[in-house]
Amino acid sequence: MEIMEEFRDMPASFGNDLPADGLRGFLVAGEPPDGCSPLPNPPTVDNFTGKWIVLLARYNCSFEVKVRNAQAAGYDCAIVHNVNSSDLETMSAKNPEGIEIPSVFVSDLAGLLLADEYLYTSGFYIMVNGDLPFNINTHLLLPFAIVVVLCLLVILIFMIVKCIKDRRRARRHRLPSRSLKKIPTCKFSKGDPYDTCAICLDDYQEGERLRVLPCAHAYHAVCIDPWLTQNKRVCPVCKRRVFAAGERRRLHTDSDDTDTEPLLNDNTATQGGTFEEQSVNPFVRATEFMRRLRRENQQRNAEAASQSEDNDETNHVNDDTEVICHVL
Repeated sequence: MEIMEEFRDMPASFGNDLPADGLRGFLVAGEPPDGCSPLPNPPTVDNFTGKWIVLLARYNCSFEVKVRNAQAAGYDCAIVHNVNSSDLETMSAKNPEGIEIPSVFVSDLAGLLLADEYLYTSGFYIMVNGDLPFNINTHLLLPFAIVVVLCLLVILIFMIVKCIKDRRRARRHRLPSRSLKKIPTCKFSKGDPYDTCAICLDDYQEGERLRVLPCAHAYHAVCIDPWLTQNKRVCPVCKRRVFAAGERRRLHTDSDDTDTEPLLNDNTATQGGTFEEQSVNPFVRATEFMRRLRRENQQRNAEAASQSEDNDETNHVNDDTEVICHVL
């Protein structure tokens, strides 16, 4: 069987479904064309036992009325074509009960061609099936939407991976809270070898809690703690990395790592220092150094004063001698 031409159709939402292999029969133009009034029975053709299909136009009454009239006239299927439009839509009925014959909706151009060239008088059979028409929204927009969704998924995965890497890198550059607790703190008292916090630029007050880094630089604990745990684990003044007592050091190979590495041999752990093993609180060490320096200065001043007194006594003796000699 040769197919002369194909037309797109849209099956109705009521009535029986079309057979899987389609419904084959002769086409008859409706009288009246809109099918809003009773239709005559299909014509009688000798030796023909096939199906009869009626062609109706869309206007004046509902789809339900048209299809009921076609069924009452004895037709096996109804084709309703649009008027002055090529749009296809699904025909519906308010009360579909009792409608058994299938029906489809076609465009106005398809209706005109069917009426002009494919009526039963022209010797053609009509094959009606339930294949949905080509829908550009389904066939083009769906693949495009799939591509867009895939691109968004790739971007989302890339952003998640990048965030994880940045978080790990930032974590390596920050001082853990458990290590921060191992760095000593002291209460500031007058005469201690520290004056101003390099972070807030405020002078230290009596009783304020200071945290002394292994490089012997001290800061307010409330200033340096967020710096070490949220920014970078480096001293704000000397830019050297801070390691707490017993903390294991790891080599950093990141190309963007600009922190100054400690001037220390690659040991597996430190003893509370950035640069060398420390067994004494840097704050105490600095205080002892200042005290020792004061004692040395006092000792030198005392020696200088003693030497000055000896010189005065020697000069006095010489003066007496000169006088005696003069008398004789």
